[in-house]
Amino acid sequence: FVMDVLKIITEFVIVGNNLWRILALFGIILLALLLGKIAKFVLQKSATKFESRQRFMPAITLNAISRGVIFLLAAVGISLGIASLELKEKVAVFFGTLSSILLSLAIGYMLYWLVDVPTQWIARMAGKTESKLDDMLVPIIRKSLRVTVIVLLFVQIAQILSDKPITSIIAGLGIGGLAFALAAQDTIKNVFGSLVLFVDKPFEMGDRIV
Repeated sequence: FVMDVLKIITEFVIVGNNLWRILALFGIILLALLLGKIAKFVLQKSATKFESRQRFMPAITLNAISRGVIFLLAAVGISLGIASLELKEKVAVFFGTLSSILLSLAIGYMLYWLVDVPTQWIARMAGKTESKLDDMLVPIIRKSLRVTVIVLLFVQIAQILSDKPITSIIAGLGIGGLAFALAAQDTIKNVFGSLVLFVDKPFEMGDRIV
């Protein structure tokens, strides 16, 4: 399989391009990876300084960005490198789609870790209250936001691959969601029951109840 992929790359990408274009492709990708490594190092160092000053929210933000910055810059580098090549129409469309998917994945990966920023702020606010139920709400919010990011990422990739408007894709997800909801009625009932407990707060953690 690897040999077949290399053969395709050699036939459609390397052949027909000047040497400087090929060198530019690899040079841009290597430069992007190097910039990503440097950016990650700088962001982590800055986050450590903020932590030492007891400024935790900027530290959390910088740490979250540092986790996805290499992937993001690498995706940008691949896109710019491919743009420097002379490709046939079908091959250009294929690599254009591939670069769009990589960029979407990189942005989604960055947003996945940036979810820690609002959830950590909510956790700090919840820690100042006497109630323990809001402390239990924080991990639920974190998981919900991350699931939302993943779902939106899949919708974006589906739109890139299908070349259909996002409204039709969301409509299709709505039909699939309805089928899933019918198959998981008990689980959904428990989820809404948990939300009622969080809102009404009829008891606290540690209370003995019947």
